[in-house]
Amino acid sequence: MHGSRNSVLLAALLLFLVMSGLNGQGHALEIATGDAGLRASIALSSKSSHYDISDVRAGAVVFLALIENRGDSPLTVAHPFICVPADYQAGSLMRFEDYHGKSEILLSIEKDDGRTFILRDGPHFFDPGGRSHFTLQPGASQEFDVGWFFQNARGRWEDDALAETVFTEKGRYRVRLLFRNIFPRAIVRDPATGKSDMIEAWTGEMQSNEVTIEVK
Repeated sequence: MHGSRNSVLLAALLLFLVMSGLNGQGHALEIATGDAGLRASIALSSKSSHYDISDVRAGAVVFLALIENRGDSPLTVAHPFICVPADYQAGSLMRFEDYHGKSEILLSIEKDDGRTFILRDGPHFFDPGGRSHFTLQPGASQEFDVGWFFQNARGRWEDDALAETVFTEKGRYRVRLLFRNIFPRAIVRDPATGKSDMIEAWTGEMQSNEVTIEVK
């Protein structure tokens, strides 16, 4: 079963490479400095601080992440799924596991009883709109959704089964977001021309503030 899951993720990444040929609670705790000295921060919020358990099963739980450029130069943030090493050669295959601990978005969820769950973002882009990347001028920010926690949500997270059930128990949850990337390049595709190119991508690590929600 796990091997089948990896095969699907590998196929999705290979296909992309071939085709490329609210309830805010505080500010980001850390400011990350990338290889080029670019400073950025990330903040997490929830659309609500309280959710009815029946609504949770219908997909009501949604978090929002806000990345801000706190430096004095433009920076481009690319989704980890399209980031590659500096020496990447066109046509080379990268496995999904190659991104673990290097280029990823992680949602850390802790329950009152001490259990902690980690959800790793899957092979897709920033929602809404399916954006592969965005460029921020100094002082500018960009928000994206962090969601899909219900039975019919597939492909958002590496572990779909955990994402389906993680908020389906009553109680309080403390949630943080970690965004990191060590790969300085990204493969982007121009939808108008169908052509692809390599761009420079932000590198570093950002950890959000903690958000608490309650499921009743």
